[in-house]
Amino acid sequence: MMKAFIHGIGVLGPGLIDWPSSIPILRGEHPFDPTQLPHPSPAFLPPNERRRSSEVVKWSLEAAFQAVQASQVDPKLLPVVFASSGGETGILHNICLSLTNSPPVVSPTLFHQSVHNAAAGYWSIAWGSQKSATSLSCYDASFVGGLL
Repeated sequence: MMKAFIHGIGVLGPGLIDWPSSIPILRGEHPFDPTQLPHPSPAFLPPNERRRSSEVVKWSLEAAFQAVQASQVDPKLLPVVFASSGGETGILHNICLSLTNSPPVVSPTLFHQSVHNAAAGYWSIAWGSQKSATSLSCYDASFVGGLL
């Protein structure tokens, strides 16, 4: 039998800004108020990468960093898994729209951000980590897939 342990949790979404403040909401003890998220700006990400990365990547990195802080493990020592239900759908939509132009021109920055492993790549850059980084997408089963 395989054993797994969770040493830290990060949560970031509308109305859910971190794990400790999300617990009473998820338990139904406090009402859920899906307030808009502030624009994330992960301080651990070098300035050039922070400028180039998408909001989805920044949110992913912030949630991952919350989990790492809670675990009290050095992020350079951790293999990571980033799971997403659909990836960068907004960026993919913009790329598809740009292909309808004449001539079709795709921004290199948008293309770079459209790849499935963008968050994992930025995480590795931020921490100088050479540990394994996995990215996956399982639509509604992404959370479970990420845990496995």
